[in-house]
Amino acid sequence: MFCQEHAAQYNRSWNYFSGMSEEEAKKAAEEEARLAGAYSQSGAWTFAEGTSKADRERGAALAVLGLDDGASEDEIKARFRRMAKESHPDQNPGDKDAEERFIRVTAAYDILRSR
Repeated sequence: MFCQEHAAQYNRSWNYFSGMSEEEAKKAAEEEARLAGAYSQSGAWTFAEGTSKADRERGAALAVLGLDDGASEDEIKARFRRMAKESHPDQNPGDKDAEERFIRVTAAYDILRSR
């Protein structure tokens, strides 16, 4: 186990891209940015202070589905089904953006369904 000073020194010198070619490192960095971008745009970062974690998760999930807080269970289910069908990987073979949308939509519905 490292002490704080040695852990800091190790972290400063650690290189995620070590052993990769310049092209591989660039591709890995672009892929990381692409995947992280989807989360940062999901609405999970926009919440009012004082709200509970459950409320923030519900709000973020509704935002992914493009619904407001007053949406009924039937509206949520219908929107999920439509969006899941549109972005399903079987409907969009090889489309990484559609695959990411499908993952976000499914995760949002899982949050809303469990409440």
